Amino acid sequence: MTNVTLWGQALTAPMLMEGLMLLCFGLAWPVANMRMLHRRQAEGKGLVFTAIILCGYLAGAASKLLGEVLDPVFWLYVLNLVAVGMNLGLQWHFGRRARPARARRGPLPPARRRARAGIRRGRAPSAAGGDSVGDVQRQVEDLAAERAAG
Repeated sequence: MTNVTLWGQALTAPMLMEGLMLLCFGLAWPVANMRMLHRRQAEGKGLVFTAIILCGYLAGAASKLLGEVLDPVFWLYVLNLVAVGMNLGLQWHFGRRARPARARRGPLPPARRRARAGIRRGRAPSAAGGDSVGDVQRQVEDLAAERAAG
């Protein structure tokens, strides 16, 4: 196989495959960024996950910088670092904006309160130490009566 040259530098097959991988991953990040901007919500990935990927791209770029000759693939790492950095910033921004909105929603509906307390309709809750459903319902009714009286 003959080597391809780019800017006077020979590209080997492994360099081309690495470049293709970076190009494919590099196309996915702007799409994710555009989707996040359109929805104005950070969902699907956590900050830690994205930060780990950012560290991986930093390590890949550093490995290219430490080589004898700067591979053209280095610039694909730089583009991916920029795209992942933007994604990290968008996740932080939209995640921070979403927290106050959750706090403003008000009290939970009764079904959600029961679910948080571990009370399920028709089943004995495991957290109640084996109490029957009737016992738990009576306890809930007693608490409600105490609150109404006090």
